[in-house]
Amino acid sequence: MHLFFEIEASHFFDARKRELKLAVENASKEQLDSQEVFSRELLKRFRVEPLYLHFDDIYLSSREEQIPGELHPKSAFLVDHMRGESFPRQVITFHLPYSGTFELLRCIPNPRVLSAPEVSVTDNEILFDIIDFYSDSERVKRDADQKIDVIKKQSQNLFNNVEEYNTSLLSQIVKIIEQRRDQLQKRSSVVESLGYPVKVPEQSRDRPQKRSSVAESLRSPVKAPKQTTTKDQKIPAVSDFHDEYEWDVFISHASEDKVKFVRELATELKSRGLLVWYDEFTLTIGDSLRKSIDKGLAQSRYGVVVLSPHFFNKDWPQDELNGLFVRERNGEKVILPIWLDVDQDFVAKYSPIIADRVAAKSSDGIEKVISDLLAVIRTISDGVGKKYIDLEGRLIIVEGEAILNFGKYSGRSLKEIAAEAPDYLEWILAMDFSPEVHEIVEKALLGVFPQMS
Repeated sequence: MHLFFEIEASHFFDARKRELKLAVENASKEQLDSQEVFSRELLKRFRVEPLYLHFDDIYLSSREEQIPGELHPKSAFLVDHMRGESFPRQVITFHLPYSGTFELLRCIPNPRVLSAPEVSVTDNEILFDIIDFYSDSERVKRDADQKIDVIKKQSQNLFNNVEEYNTSLLSQIVKIIEQRRDQLQKRSSVVESLGYPVKVPEQSRDRPQKRSSVAESLRSPVKAPKQTTTKDQKIPAVSDFHDEYEWDVFISHASEDKVKFVRELATELKSRGLLVWYDEFTLTIGDSLRKSIDKGLAQSRYGVVVLSPHFFNKDWPQDELNGLFVRERNGEKVILPIWLDVDQDFVAKYSPIIADRVAAKSSDGIEKVISDLLAVIRTISDGVGKKYIDLEGRLIIVEGEAILNFGKYSGRSLKEIAAEAPDYLEWILAMDFSPEVHEIVEKALLGVFPQMS
């Protein structure tokens, strides 16, 4: 991903403010009357924890990789006829620990620095690689310092944006509560001025209720029955529907393709919530490589195979592919091929069977590849019927219920959220999710939920 590059920070804060306003609009009279207590609750709920980057705790790791000639700088003493070959180079990974609100890593601060460093992100670290083309520590340090300097400037600007939002939050909360109280008071005065007694009508079980308007449905959908899914329940990954699998995907590849494509692929799949067997994620010092790979092949639901010239020039990756073919003998779909710098004719020279498979193509871009893979991986079968989920993996069907798969309500049913926190669903509509997610959420606000096919 590119750090601090996806959405404007102002849009992130505006969405929080809209969610705050909706929370006040849906508050009870008792909450509004207890303004001090309610304000503290809202302040705690909507305050944004800043992003803290721990530059003093940066540490390094290194490895040797085969780097394709075309990725070398022109000054790295490569001549034209060496293009297409790969060369062993030291890759130094800088690990920058962080804490705070993860979503801020995607926000564009104001003011912004035009450069957007390309990094990988784990739960608590930002990682970026520097390739040592010249065996020159000074060059490596200079290149790393340039990236770190950009990250420092961006993070400091973003920190200031967060502090500005948090500082003004309490006054905004008080203002919104007072406006809401005034609004309700005016409405009450209009009703009282009509000269009739005011009573709260009791609902009659025998008398059909008046059908709500669309606007009423958006604000106050009928409360759904209590679901078995709890607020703290973890949403299952694909593997959780198949007890025999430990990982969702095994990535088979040639090491020469890591820098160009595979590492980003693995990182993006992991960021989508999948359990990924990838050597850099899974292997630790002292592990038996053969045993670990055998376990990964056997305990992964799917095998993502990155087919490239480097792949077909090595025995080891092809052994992994053969192992995946064995698992398909019972008719189960396991192999998900990706073409990297190859076409069907090239693949057919080595494996006519795999060439006949529909494959994702790296030339279409990493986002299209991820989307194509998720379209298969996220279509989960439990032996009875397929479980519905959108391509982004934001929503999933668990035991017949549509469940949210991200955010503070992750693990709760869509019906439950629509009934108890419709403002959160409206926040989703205001954010940059896919049209598919927006359509599902819009229908949920109207009381229509995804059904099993």
